[in-house]
Amino acid sequence: MNKRDDDLILRFWAKVKKTKTCWLWQGATAGGYGQIHYRGKLEYAHRIAYEWSHGAIPAGLVVDHTCHNRGCVNPSHLRPATYGQNSQNRQGPQKRAKSGVRGVFWDKHNNKWVAGARLNNKYVNLGRYDSIRDAEVAVTEWRRKHMPYSMMDQRGDKAA
Repeated sequence: MNKRDDDLILRFWAKVKKTKTCWLWQGATAGGYGQIHYRGKLEYAHRIAYEWSHGAIPAGLVVDHTCHNRGCVNPSHLRPATYGQNSQNRQGPQKRAKSGVRGVFWDKHNNKWVAGARLNNKYVNLGRYDSIRDAEVAVTEWRRKHMPYSMMDQRGDKAA
């Protein structure tokens, strides 16, 4: 390490607020992700935190936040993932989802709740259900089996 690297490390960690769980980036952000100038260019803070703690990010992979917090730089919350694995690890339903349940929507033509999931850019229809709860159970169980990177499903969090 040289003086310049030491200065960067001090500058980096001075922009982090550690909580009991996440280490929150307090500097510049873009899309919720922390940013800092590193080695002559603007970089994402979570990628730097990952590299300093775990080594180089393997080629072709991204850094996934297991905590779902884009501003977190806690190395224990960061893991390498393919783009597809990273997309599995979504938090909750899409913003436009009226059901409030990830992977469940109302089919007004059949008066049923539809459960489904997208994996590797392919939609999987898991059936129609009379109750939203049954549809939620079906889609959650399917994701637990087929989407190991979906942390909320694997932990059994309600907001999955």
